[in-house]
Amino acid sequence: MIKELKPNYDDDYSWHEVNCFFRAWSIALKSYHSSYFNNFLQAMFLNWTFFPESISATENDDFVLESNGNVLSPLFNVVAEKVYYSSEDQFYSEINTRISEKARLIIPGDIFNIYYNASYQTKHNDHYFIMKGYDEATRRYYILDNLHLKSGSSTLYEDFVIPWNTLYESNQLFFSHFQTSSASYFWSIQQLSPVHTNNTKLIFQANLHILTKYIDSYKDHEFEQMISQHESKAEQIHQFFMKFNHKNTYFKILHNVFKSLDIDTTYFEELISAFRELKMKIPISLAGSEGSVSIFEQYTELEKSLLLHMRELILQYLQKDAETQSEFGLKSCEQLLLDDSQMLNETNVSWQLDEEVMSITHSSLHKTDTWISENEAFQLLWKNDGGSDDLDVLEIAIENDNEPGLPFQSGIIIVYPHETVLFGPLQNIKMSLFVPQRLSDYSLKEIQYLQRSVRLKVRRDSDNGLLLYYKGPEDEEYVLFTDESLSPNFTEIGVFSRTWEHIDHTTMFTDFIVYNHKIHLRGSFEDERITS
Repeated sequence: MIKELKPNYDDDYSWHEVNCFFRAWSIALKSYHSSYFNNFLQAMFLNWTFFPESISATENDDFVLESNGNVLSPLFNVVAEKVYYSSEDQFYSEINTRISEKARLIIPGDIFNIYYNASYQTKHNDHYFIMKGYDEATRRYYILDNLHLKSGSSTLYEDFVIPWNTLYESNQLFFSHFQTSSASYFWSIQQLSPVHTNNTKLIFQANLHILTKYIDSYKDHEFEQMISQHESKAEQIHQFFMKFNHKNTYFKILHNVFKSLDIDTTYFEELISAFRELKMKIPISLAGSEGSVSIFEQYTELEKSLLLHMRELILQYLQKDAETQSEFGLKSCEQLLLDDSQMLNETNVSWQLDEEVMSITHSSLHKTDTWISENEAFQLLWKNDGGSDDLDVLEIAIENDNEPGLPFQSGIIIVYPHETVLFGPLQNIKMSLFVPQRLSDYSLKEIQYLQRSVRLKVRRDSDNGLLLYYKGPEDEEYVLFTDESLSPNFTEIGVFSRTWEHIDHTTMFTDFIVYNHKIHLRGSFEDERITS
């Protein structure tokens, strides 16, 4: 099970703006880093806007494959490939092997045989499934899909299960009806290295390069050619709306990224509004016999104003970022914590880093739990460095600000390929070692612990594996929590905070020491990387 693959709850793009292929890719890439969702779309639609002639003659997936070396590898730290197969058994084998290797898989399909959708046995349409895991005993795949929601009209991809043979048949139908000249395949996305960081700066630099190169001479030659051709009015209007939707989506993506960076978008929004208003006048002009040239000039000037303002906002951001790095030299506390880590926060739990304290504030509007395929607890995770020497791995201080007995837990999370271990104070009444994926005996050990605060530590011992320790406010030394050690072959380790019912709750983490990633955060002004 690839727990990092989560529903696209904050996706506000319609089907007219982002189709199912690019949406599936964005969701898959977001599982590596939250910034990748909008930034992948930004990179793709940057190409749609400036180089449409290179895309219109290709399939979506061929375009992504051709862009692989120039976009995916350097900007998103992944490489993609088509995995071809020649038999049903090979289809299953390739999928299961790659899921076990944590690859992100996108499976082309045809909705015709999808029994949980309204188009079952009545309509052929292409679709893309996102693979999340598999259960060999029941021969079912865990997927992210939208076909079971609102008859497939929803843009939300949520957890679902599908029989192996149903997915295989859907993939076969895809190549029978939509890519008849191709052998059967699916997509596999592999990370090049385990370190993923916010790549907004890199994407902005790519935008800036193209904007600077083309903006002064930019002209929508396709649009100009379109209104001069002797095609039917209906065909002209159809072509215009297809092209406009690509550009409008590009501007919307940039707007979302600007907003996330607290960049003032007031004038940008005014330009977008005028651009959309002009859109409604163009079909009327195209349907008439005069006025197309005048409308085209307005369209070109307005679009150029948008591009110029986008370039200005990007330059402001990059200049401010450079000045910040130059002025402070050292990275901020927040940057230091997040640089090598992955944050899982799909329910948008409020978190704040104020000097040496990270506060996680849960709202009663949502429960945020981790259980089997559900993985919505707030988590900050670091990769295992693979070392084998005796070494402290992670140390943290925790305070839970709530009444004893309420449904909350926080502490250290240790992630293995097939299960997760949660270690920390439970409800302010117990200290717990807990494995959510186990159907029985999921509580490995519990002891009474009635304190609001505690320090936790995980140590790797070359002879005994992972050892867990805790220390209360009055303890002078760490106490071994259990004589039973854990396997040192974990994939990630970090901190978590969960509430399995709808409650208001705050957890505070202080004194981060992540030894295997050389991070030491202790005290208000003592942020530094440990070098030895």
